[in-house]
Amino acid sequence: LIVEDDPDLSRQLRTALKDTGYAVDVADNGEDGHFLGDTEPYDAVIGAALSRVSPVVLAAATTVLGVIPLLQDVFWIGLAVVIMAGLSFGTVLTMIVVPVLYVILYKIKSPAITTTE
Repeated sequence: LIVEDDPDLSRQLRTALKDTGYAVDVADNGEDGHFLGDTEPYDAVIGAALSRVSPVVLAAATTVLGVIPLLQDVFWIGLAVVIMAGLSFGTVLTMIVVPVLYVILYKIKSPAITTTE
């Protein structure tokens, strides 16, 4: 599924993907793409958030681990602590708070939970 409002770029992407053997659907905007993709908005937000967990956490973790040696130096300890705390807090914001705010602000409803009795 290609969602692109630029017709030239959309055509190029469609051609390239079809040439490599992919089945391609094209939508001009996000709303049309939602219907073509047949994904509930709530599920799309969850899927998008989950697809970003690994890269965001790994990037933050490598930097946090990289500044650990600075904790031994009296001059750089403040910088190291701020970097470690800031990246940890930013990761939590990116992975939890941003998707929650998106769902709240755009009033995306959670799919109804069906109970079987």
